[in-house]
Amino acid sequence: MRTTSDQRLPIIDSLRGWALLGVVLMNYFDFYTPVKGSPKFIMYVYEIFFAAKSWTLLSFLFGFGFAVLMDRGYDKGPIFLRRMFWLLVLAVINTAFYPGDILKDYAVLGAILFLFRRCSARTSLWIGLGLLIALPWIAGAVDHIPDGPPRPEKFRAMYYSHRIWDVWYRNLVVTWYGQIRATIYSITVHVVMMACFFLGMAAHKSGFFLNIKQKRRTLLWIFVGGIATSATIWLLSSFRPGTLDWLDKSMYVDIYFHDGVAGAAWIASLFCLFYTSNRFYRALQYMGRMTLTNYMTQNVLIFFLFSGAGFSLLKAGLPLLFFTGVSLGIYILQIFFSRWWLSRYRYGPVEWVWRSLTLGKRLPLRK
Repeated sequence: MRTTSDQRLPIIDSLRGWALLGVVLMNYFDFYTPVKGSPKFIMYVYEIFFAAKSWTLLSFLFGFGFAVLMDRGYDKGPIFLRRMFWLLVLAVINTAFYPGDILKDYAVLGAILFLFRRCSARTSLWIGLGLLIALPWIAGAVDHIPDGPPRPEKFRAMYYSHRIWDVWYRNLVVTWYGQIRATIYSITVHVVMMACFFLGMAAHKSGFFLNIKQKRRTLLWIFVGGIATSATIWLLSSFRPGTLDWLDKSMYVDIYFHDGVAGAAWIASLFCLFYTSNRFYRALQYMGRMTLTNYMTQNVLIFFLFSGAGFSLLKAGLPLLFFTGVSLGIYILQIFFSRWWLSRYRYGPVEWVWRSLTLGKRLPLRK
């Protein structure tokens, strides 16, 4: 049984809201420069619950959402691919504000997922698991592919420019060198995202999130399996010092990604096991229903808070608590804004623009 065209699943919106919490925390953490005496507890919380877990969970949910779209009449090539095209346009705009944009990846991978729209739930599941099993060999092969010349140092300095167009240009160039031309991202990371997409599509096709409260045994198995996998990975990492080190940029290799997927699995299953209709979950639903709007807003705020075109806080040498407090404050404000907006309008503002561009007509917005 699949989700019908008019049906929204509150649990999915809540999970999207949770994933966005991790995204805002980790994106803002990227601007923090660790110093001696930094609070280890906060860094451990980030690493255990959010590092690599949030974007893998968000990838799973986007794969789920794209599969829903294909069942809503978007399975016609021109319509669905037009939707992915406009998502890519929004991604380019978002990249100008934040070079770590993930929407561009989802737009391209969504078009690839469309080719597999006729796959059954079982086939989708095995493709997703197969990609994860093959990942160590893929990552090992990718490690031997040269990335090309590094990005010029002048682009690093441009982030401190007071001219807004310089910072925009810098962010686009950094994205080109740091993600599109970097094989570890353009290949390895995309394999992980694609695996999550297939797992999300399998969840939709199997109707997994329908009557989620009746699937406690399955959720418990996922939770135990995810915890066991994460524990095994951390045990293995103790024999390979630095593999999962917080400050080691080589962590995007080997078993790091499996820890991200396993962590996302046990966190999401625990989230579902305790799922209710209380205020906490309803607050996350508001966030999740406006995922694109809230995600892009977080990145626009990053631009004006940290770059030279805004308040230049990146130069200030601020403590970790500052970045944590700012990201949590923005997230809480977005919850209240999302609730207020959705009480008056059918869609979030960016979601409305995306839908209208896809269908080529101005959709009604106000309720």
